[in-house]
Amino acid sequence: LMAVFQFVDSIGEIFTPVSDTFTRTESNGWGTSDSGHAWATSGGSAADYSVGSGTGSVSLAAVNTRHFTFTGAFTDVDMLAEVTVPVTALGADISAALVARYGDDNNFYMTQLLHDTSGNIDLQIVRRVAGTFTTLATSLNQLAYTPGTATKVRFQVVGSMLRVRIWTGATEPTVWHLATTDTSFTAAGAVGTHSNLLTSNTNSLPVPVASAYDTL
Repeated sequence: LMAVFQFVDSIGEIFTPVSDTFTRTESNGWGTSDSGHAWATSGGSAADYSVGSGTGSVSLAAVNTRHFTFTGAFTDVDMLAEVTVPVTALGADISAALVARYGDDNNFYMTQLLHDTSGNIDLQIVRRVAGTFTTLATSLNQLAYTPGTATKVRFQVVGSMLRVRIWTGATEPTVWHLATTDTSFTAAGAVGTHSNLLTSNTNSLPVPVASAYDTL
């Protein structure tokens, strides 16, 4: 498993300045990516973040405590990643997300995979401006998930366009499952991940959410 975050330059060419196969071992953080970009974290405690066996992991030890990992500063991005949850959600959803144009914990775009209690993923594109969340697009029961099996995600943010697709297996679909436009954030920001247990989740704690990024 790996994560890749690709970027679009001013003439529309794709290049890949951030990549990470997570083949190192790290504790109390995610360390530095293969491409030399240092990962920062926010939320929870340092011990919640680790790297090993080809994944970057976030251990969710409390309900409704948001965890972020982030790096770099980019405007237009093509993000490819895999996310895994170890259990079926109980009581309320387990959130795993990719973030783009991240300024801080209160200002960013994200595509959120809400792993629900029925074994399905509800897919969203969301913005958070000054701490207020707005759902820009949503698709209920987009894909079934299996605990321990990775879901692949491609999230593009180019200009005012935001779009995402998710899948399992080797073949990436050609259709976008959600697409929308928004101009709340136009400046460069960090890319990375968001993980959270929604209020009323009753899974045994901690719940480790594993992320593998080959293109950020």
